[in-house]
Amino acid sequence: MSAYFVKLTAHEAVVYSDAAYVESENYTVCQITRKCLAIPGLPLVITGRGEINLLMEMGNKLLEFSKNSTTVDDVIDAFADYLVRLETEIRHYAFIQDFMIAGNSESDGPFAFLVIVGNEKHKAETFLNGFEFFTMNAVERISCGGPFNEIEFGDAGFSEKQFHKDVIEADVVKLFQSWRQKAVFAPNGDNPLFGIGGQLHKTTITKEGVKFEALGYWPDMIGENIRPDVELVLV
Repeated sequence: MSAYFVKLTAHEAVVYSDAAYVESENYTVCQITRKCLAIPGLPLVITGRGEINLLMEMGNKLLEFSKNSTTVDDVIDAFADYLVRLETEIRHYAFIQDFMIAGNSESDGPFAFLVIVGNEKHKAETFLNGFEFFTMNAVERISCGGPFNEIEFGDAGFSEKQFHKDVIEADVVKLFQSWRQKAVFAPNGDNPLFGIGGQLHKTTITKEGVKFEALGYWPDMIGENIRPDVELVLV
């Protein structure tokens, strides 16, 4: 499980993401690492939820396309064509995985695209319902990844209208803390398990390039389950 949040302004795209990967069987933390991957030489990043191997595969595709192009626009066009081919290969898989590609375009400035791959029969079971699979879903201002959608921002203590008006960093911290406290798996209704944690990272993409920052950390330990009540320690 992972969470990400993207905010666009007139001059930059800002991506927030957690850093914990958990085992699929017992949800113990197996890795704490940066989930927002930058494409060298271009103001372009990708992050996502789900399996790290598929995220790396998508990142490698963007990297491959960047070697044959010097512009973000050309890389995005090549990736959109790749998604069309990919649909014929994995459309029958029993999974859904979503990615967020954000950057700074030569023609349009800051942008963010939500990309979803997998089996559409599970679409209604996720917050992704309403978005197209195997295509670049443009996000005009902000989007989120996590166990609930924009309508449920109230769970984090503020209204949807308030959140869209002016998202400050303290609001994002509050949102991730709320996501962390939501169980992602509860076998037989007992012993709920959680999947968001490790660290909270901020990635800023301007025309000049990509800047990474660590805003804080949760004291999660490799080999242990995430404790949802533990607060983020700011750095």
